[in-house]
Amino acid sequence: MNKALHTTEAIETLPDGRCISYCDYGHPDGIPIFQFHGTPGSRIFGLDSEEVSAAGLRILTPERPGYGKSSPKPDAAAVADWVQDIQMLADQLNLDRFHVLGVSGGGPFALACAALLPQRVITATVVASPAPMTTTGFWTGLSVVNRVVFFISRYATFLLPLLSTVMAALMKDRGGASTHQGEAFRQGGIGLKTDLQLITKNWNFLLESIRVPVYWWHGERDNLASPAAEKELAKIIPSCEPNFEAACGHFILRDPGIAQKILERLLAAPVFRTQEQTDTAQEIVLHR
Repeated sequence: MNKALHTTEAIETLPDGRCISYCDYGHPDGIPIFQFHGTPGSRIFGLDSEEVSAAGLRILTPERPGYGKSSPKPDAAAVADWVQDIQMLADQLNLDRFHVLGVSGGGPFALACAALLPQRVITATVVASPAPMTTTGFWTGLSVVNRVVFFISRYATFLLPLLSTVMAALMKDRGGASTHQGEAFRQGGIGLKTDLQLITKNWNFLLESIRVPVYWWHGERDNLASPAAEKELAKIIPSCEPNFEAACGHFILRDPGIAQKILERLLAAPVFRTQEQTDTAQEIVLHR
């Protein structure tokens, strides 16, 4: 099967003139998965996941606005805005149905797609994602650094440009410019600034409206995104299947055993949902 694997980088121009950059790897005719990077992050993400590619999947890793080679979007108003970008990208790539997978800061954006594109998203897998800041338990167990970052992003936004610039300077050169983190800061801190603004304000969709199957994976020792808050979210999302790993922290995907379990659960999911599930989700979204 390895002979069928491929890896390409591409940039698509969206109808509004912005560019969205992504990596495309795996099997060209495989089941497509849009995999959303963390905060900060870039398209160079997950490319070492040979077992994912070997499973016959096609992985696309689009960069959110301001990261890597994707155009900034200064007027982005909410996490839900990302849904339109993915819809336009999927249209241009002729992808009708697809899975979404969000890791860390990419989690909210995967959930937005599940909520607002129920007719196209097959499943949503969320790994070590933060919760909305209004969620009970949001601050429980968070590290001091993340407490400061979230507080500034929500309540002292005048400091956010400085925070993003400093974080970009500190993290850009880790491993070189061609790495995941290096590419995240290709344009400076604008991508990080935009992400933090969106993640810490109203996401502009209802979590309880989600009917797409959601597979939630989280480490009980995570101090960057509180497990207490994620357990609250698992109660809110009707279609959520929570998996909390006692021995894991935030970087849960670094555990090969857990990564394999996540992959196996995804591969066991039905490729298409019933029309009844789609109609129900659409009705709820229309009345949100």
